[in-house]
Amino acid sequence: MRTTVSTKIPAGSRLPEIFTPRAWFQDVQSAPLTVRHDTMPDLFFSIFGHHPSWMKGMLIARNRLAARWGLAVARDDEILAPSVKPSYAVGDRIGPWPTYALAEDEIIAGRDNRHLDFRVSILRTRRGEGVAVTVTTLCQPHNLAGKAYLVAIAPFHILGMRRLLANAVQKGRI
Repeated sequence: MRTTVSTKIPAGSRLPEIFTPRAWFQDVQSAPLTVRHDTMPDLFFSIFGHHPSWMKGMLIARNRLAARWGLAVARDDEILAPSVKPSYAVGDRIGPWPTYALAEDEIIAGRDNRHLDFRVSILRTRRGEGVAVTVTTLCQPHNLAGKAYLVAIAPFHILGMRRLLANAVQKGRI
């Protein structure tokens, strides 16, 4: 049984109002949510706080290459062992990214860079009789380098996001 589903941006998301709704790249994945999380940061770390080793290695390698080109990237420790604070507010870093919005059922984080800007939304929604979590990634490139990067990375992003969500479901974290 497939645990993740590709979908559209949920109607309740604030992402389109705070980031371009016509993003050049869009990935939206949803999974059932059977574990109660008191806060959206708890839900965020239930998904993004458990990268497999191979994914951490790829992220670190990508970041080291990008840093040589002068792009803002996460530190290695933010990928290897993200720190969790007792509480979060808009503007705080959650994992490797600044927080742009934080509500009872949604957290939006991301990064702005020379080649592209991106946002990721984690949204808790009703799905049929149950509850789901929807992870939406939107990217807006600023130049040809940003578009080339997205073309190269998109298949890995989609596969990685599906894997993170499926692992979170299978391990009982979400």
